[in-house]
Amino acid sequence: TGSAVHNWTLGLDLHEYDYDSRTSFGNRELEQSQRAWYLHNLVSLTPKLSLSAGARKLESTLSGEGADKEQDGEMYEGGIRYTFTGNLALFAGAQRSVRIANVDELSPFNPPIDPQTGKGYTAGASWSQGRQHSTLTFWRAEIDNEILFDPVSFTNRNLEDRTVHKGVSINSRWRLDKDLMLTINASAQQARFDGGPFDRNDVPLVPEHTLQLIADWQALSWLSTQISHRYVGDRRFDGDLDNRFRKLDHYRTTDLQLTARYQAFYLKAGVYNLEDHQVVDYGNFSNTTNTATLYPLPERHYRAAFGVEF
Repeated sequence: TGSAVHNWTLGLDLHEYDYDSRTSFGNRELEQSQRAWYLHNLVSLTPKLSLSAGARKLESTLSGEGADKEQDGEMYEGGIRYTFTGNLALFAGAQRSVRIANVDELSPFNPPIDPQTGKGYTAGASWSQGRQHSTLTFWRAEIDNEILFDPVSFTNRNLEDRTVHKGVSINSRWRLDKDLMLTINASAQQARFDGGPFDRNDVPLVPEHTLQLIADWQALSWLSTQISHRYVGDRRFDGDLDNRFRKLDHYRTTDLQLTARYQAFYLKAGVYNLEDHQVVDYGNFSNTTNTATLYPLPERHYRAAFGVEF
């Protein structure tokens, strides 16, 4: 291909699931195998212009009492990137996605669930100057057969109508000192139903705004420190397709983590939710009983881990 430089990636994903459920509604055992072959190529046509293209073939086999089923799907993506003088780059891309229901979404009462498919489009810019590198991305996704929990029938099912997700995000990394790095991630997004009985309603559990600030400090050659602050905006309760209940409140949490390394060994210790906030990450609303169930995150807590990297 002349002066063009190719970077090929060929891979295989394999996921095996064993599901054993014991409930008052009865017992159930399921097995699911998901396999995917994928191929991706990044082509540098010139030092400034590059193209990318990829494909993935997904296959799923589900077995168990009353649940023998095979499903498959194909995913594609393509993109273009051009870098101008001065480290400014523009990029655009398009993708087709597929999601197959996992075993945890397949209760004995579920109707058949078809694969969820989507078309996505992205465009944006990235630039570097001095000690910073930032990327601004706009996206839009149109999803058909979206898989969700329906509190009326108490099952997971496919939506009959399309949903549209769109938004903008920014990722910015700043080297404040040779041992200190600051990362900023923020997004504003909207997810709504497009047609049907819930037309223009918000899709549940999608926060309108998110923000994350991360500071990494290499205090010593063997000791690093990270402090991160996360903000998650308001979002609808799971199951509130009519948008008639209040929203889940926004929340903030801060985490502090220390990592000590010696050759291949490491010790991590951290304190999480430093402010000791009482916050809720997930909630479910039932139109039938007009009540909500909240699943709070832990208050201030501590974790430690010891490991070795090969």
